[in-house]
Amino acid sequence: NVFNADKQLDVARVSIESDNGHPVANPTGATLVDPQTGRTYFYVDKNLTLTLPSGRYKILATKGPTSVLFSEKATVTNTKVKKLDIALTRLWDSNSAGYTSADFHVHLNGDGHHRATHEDALLQMQGEDLNYLAPMSWNRWERRIDSQLVGTETRLKSQQIVQGQEIRSHFHGHVGLLSVKEPFSPWFFGHYFPALGSTDMSNSDVFAYANKVGSFATYVHPVVTDGDPFTDENISQIPLELVTDGVLEPHMGLELVCAWTSPLGTSKLWYRLLNIGQPVSAMSGTDGWIDFHRTPAVGTGRAYVRALEDDTYSDPVVAGAIAGRSFVTTGPSLLFKVKDSMPGDTVTAGEQKYSLAIATTATLGAVEIIVNGRVVQTLKAIKAGQTQTYQGTVNLPEGGWVAARAFATEQQADSWPTMHARPFAHSSPIW
Repeated sequence: NVFNADKQLDVARVSIESDNGHPVANPTGATLVDPQTGRTYFYVDKNLTLTLPSGRYKILATKGPTSVLFSEKATVTNTKVKKLDIALTRLWDSNSAGYTSADFHVHLNGDGHHRATHEDALLQMQGEDLNYLAPMSWNRWERRIDSQLVGTETRLKSQQIVQGQEIRSHFHGHVGLLSVKEPFSPWFFGHYFPALGSTDMSNSDVFAYANKVGSFATYVHPVVTDGDPFTDENISQIPLELVTDGVLEPHMGLELVCAWTSPLGTSKLWYRLLNIGQPVSAMSGTDGWIDFHRTPAVGTGRAYVRALEDDTYSDPVVAGAIAGRSFVTTGPSLLFKVKDSMPGDTVTAGEQKYSLAIATTATLGAVEIIVNGRVVQTLKAIKAGQTQTYQGTVNLPEGGWVAARAFATEQQADSWPTMHARPFAHSSPIW
């Protein structure tokens, strides 16, 4: 049985392994594999009955990245039924704090025989304490996977799924569209792909379409390495058209956090755009699959957003993310405030007081205040399982931005409950 902190039956991510390393599969649903650790996992909806060989087993359970990892050993014998209650607790409650947890980039289906549905995604969302999910219909070469679902919306209590689209021009860079009702066409163009319609196009055509129909365009999974992406050895990692669009477009998202790219390297790219006054929105997505067995959990890359009612964008969660009322993370929570201003707001220049509250299940060796892309203060590290509130003052120049970030200084081989090698969190800027 799975119980939450209120002692109500709940959904959890569970991993069970015998002492000899043999994984236990789910007899009633999908069994998945964490590609970071090789650990199998599945989702238990309230309760589950298993029949296992005699022996000792280790049980891990969690519900999202701020959940305290439940760990217990159990002995199975052939003489009696063993009952185990999983009690879930968390370091931070996003909904009570006024935030919507969102993953703006996953895929419902890959290219196999099984076809996942929004209902399949809802169970995983519940097990990861995730409120909002944007699966992207996409193309596998000329095959347009889930094309019929673009714009489809599904709700269940506090969970919401809104189907988007990813336009995958390898030469120009991949762009995700949120709040789109009719797909942009063609789904791909340019070099490195079979011809589909005109190849004499650029991603600026995608942005023009997004601006016309009230959608929002984000460059996804941009930078893989931690180093400066503008150096000669790394500059080829920046999608070819990203800088141009970042300079010219009034509204653009940048996927700062993704399951398989570097949040540190992407941050360096983001800072350069912020420093010319472009309010490029920090976005976050896992880029995993619902129907594929070897995939990180939904919400591995996520944003916590203060929703915003806005006339331009019909979706309050997307509108809040565009306005920068958010922080992005691979696990830790990070709440930053300067004077009375929160991310997305403005604050006056000069000496200002700030507060920074962090809760983390992984040790974060670097906790920093950033002004105009430079680290101006390094704060005390925070250990796994701790919550910490920092207070201080920061001297702000006449123009620019201030933000806070925290991250593990070394990549982690096993950072469960998150499945990212780099536990990381970054606030959107206060201007």
